[in-house]
Amino acid sequence: MKNKISLRDRMKSRLKEEKSKGSSHLNLNGKKIEFFNPKEDTYTITILPYKVTTTSHPHGVNKGEEWYTRPYSLHRNLGVDNNVSAVCLKSFGKKCILRDEGWAMYKDTEDKSLLPQQRNLYVIFVEEEAEKGAQLFDGSQYVVSLYSKDIDVGEIAVNHGGGGHRGAAGFQTTELPYKRTK
Repeated sequence: MKNKISLRDRMKSRLKEEKSKGSSHLNLNGKKIEFFNPKEDTYTITILPYKVTTTSHPHGVNKGEEWYTRPYSLHRNLGVDNNVSAVCLKSFGKKCILRDEGWAMYKDTEDKSLLPQQRNLYVIFVEEEAEKGAQLFDGSQYVVSLYSKDIDVGEIAVNHGGGGHRGAAGFQTTELPYKRTK
C-alpha cells in the first residue's frame, strides 16, 4: 500500500523547495511568471500593459481595456508563526472575513495587525534580464513625476509630501492622487 501524502504536506514541501532555490513566481493558467528580484542598482524597465478581465477593477478600468497596474490588498503575518501572507478577497470584489475582523479589531483596540496592506502588481520587461521575458513587480508605492512649463508642480508635490522645483517635481504615494477619466 502506497503512503498517501496530504495536500498540506505536498504544498509545504513545494514551498520549502521554492524558497531554497530563491525563486518567487506566480502561476497564471499553468504559465510560470517570475517576480523581479533586483540585485543591481540600475535597471532599464518597461511596464507592460495587460488586458483587464474583471468588471470591478479598483481604478475603474473597463473590462477588455489595457492597463498597467493591478492594485490589491495583502494580509501579512498570519498563521501560528506569523509567516503566512494571503491576498485579501476584497481585492476581487468578494467578502473578506479577515478584513472585516481587522476593521472591527482596529475600531476597538487601534491594532492594525489584521488590516491588509495596499500593494500594486506590475508586468514588466527588464532589459538587463531579457532572457527571462515578462516578469512581475510587486510594489507598495507609486512614484509620481511632474513636469510643466506653466503650472507650479513643485507646490503640488509638496502638498503630497514630496518636493522639487516649479517646472519639475515628484512624490511617492500608496494611492494614485487622481482618478481615471474617459
